[in-house]
Amino acid sequence: MPRPRRYTGRETLADRIVAGLLSGLAMAATLFVVTAVELFNFGFSFDALPVAHLWGMVLVGAAAVAGVVMGPRRMAVAFGYLWGTEDRERQWITAALWAAIVAFIALVAWLG
Repeated sequence: MPRPRRYTGRETLADRIVAGLLSGLAMAATLFVVTAVELFNFGFSFDALPVAHLWGMVLVGAAAVAGVVMGPRRMAVAFGYLWGTEDRERQWITAALWAAIVAFIALVAWLG
C-alpha cells in the first residue's frame, strides 16, 4: 500500500486552476441569486438581459482569474467575506464586497 503524501502547504498550478474554476462557479451562483432576488423585487425586463449577461460573464471571468492568481486559500477567505461566513472582526470587507456588487448591478441597470 503506498504511503499517503504529506501536505506541504504549497499550492501547485493545478490547485490554482481548480481555485479559478471554483471561483468562477461561485461567482456565477452568487450572481444568479442576486439577479433572481432583483428580478423578483423589481420586476422582469427583457431589455436588460443582454447587458446583464455580458457583464455577468465579465465578473465570472474576473473571479476565475482572481482564483488562479490568489490561490485556493485566499479565494476561500474572499468568498467567506462575500457570503458573510468569515470572521466578524473585519465587517468592512464584507460591506465593501457587497457595495461593489450592488454598484455593478446599478451600472448594468443603467446601461440596460
